[in-house]
Amino acid sequence: MKQNKEHIVNRISGKFSEDVLSTVPVNVASNSHVSGNIKAPEVIVGNHVVIDGNIEADNDVTIGNMCEIGDISAGENVSVGQMSIIGKIFAGDKAYIMGYSSAESVFGDVEVVAENGCDLGDVQSFGTVTLATRTIVNVCCGAEMIDCFEDVKADYLMSEEAIFTGEHCAIKEMQLKRFN
Repeated sequence: MKQNKEHIVNRISGKFSEDVLSTVPVNVASNSHVSGNIKAPEVIVGNHVVIDGNIEADNDVTIGNMCEIGDISAGENVSVGQMSIIGKIFAGDKAYIMGYSSAESVFGDVEVVAENGCDLGDVQSFGTVTLATRTIVNVCCGAEMIDCFEDVKADYLMSEEAIFTGEHCAIKEMQLKRFN
């Protein structure tokens, strides 16, 4: 059994094959490959990074462009760059996914924003959800509001207050319903 050791690691560069448990913010340099999990107060990941593991942060997680990462959990905000592939995303505040990225699922406590061409699986927020042009989701629940731009595709949208859809959206089912 691998024992977790606390590291004072604030920058990872190149190939790194170990779990990181840090008490300071961690920065992963562009073009790096990490085989392990990262747990730190805050995590910033550069461009073209592969992390064969998960990221957990007390505060924010910021991911660069064209990254491949397991699950992401942040106490506050998650920001994912363009053309990134992510497992599950959990944000204690806001989740912001830039264009043409994909995720298995996204939860943003306050808000979820997906830019053009994202493929996000299931999406949930107790606040608002914004799905930009050509975004694809399975199920999307936004307590306050769901706002879909043009050409959004979804199996199911549900909100307590409002659902807006742009032109040429392909929504199989929509429902305004009070959550219990």
